Amino acid sequence: LIPDDIILYIKELISNSKDLLNFKITCKSYDKIIHFNNFRDKHNLNNEDILVMGDDLPDIPIIKAAGLGCCPQDAATDVLPVCDHVSDLPGGKGCVRELIEAHMKANGIWQGEGLVNW
Repeated sequence: LIPDDIILYIKELISNSKDLLNFKITCKSYDKIIHFNNFRDKHNLNNEDILVMGDDLPDIPIIKAAGLGCCPQDAATDVLPVCDHVSDLPGGKGCVRELIEAHMKANGIWQGEGLVNW
């Protein structure tokens, strides 16, 4: 299970043959915008290139800063209205996987039932 205080950054990286995913997980941080900015700068990204999944009050600044701010169904009440996407699933029950799978299918790197290209 993914702990409640995890941040997951996903950035779509374009290569000649397929899209890749780059993950950054930061736990137990209360000033998460510092980690967001460090990740963005390290990978030479724009805020619009970053997807954030957050579920609690310390996540709000990075949810707002990201190109796509997401949260699980059971996120804190104050988080829900600032998100671009609210999963139908609760935290720890597949909401991050839902986004990764949708990304892979949209970019043609999901191979089908039971077979994946990762």
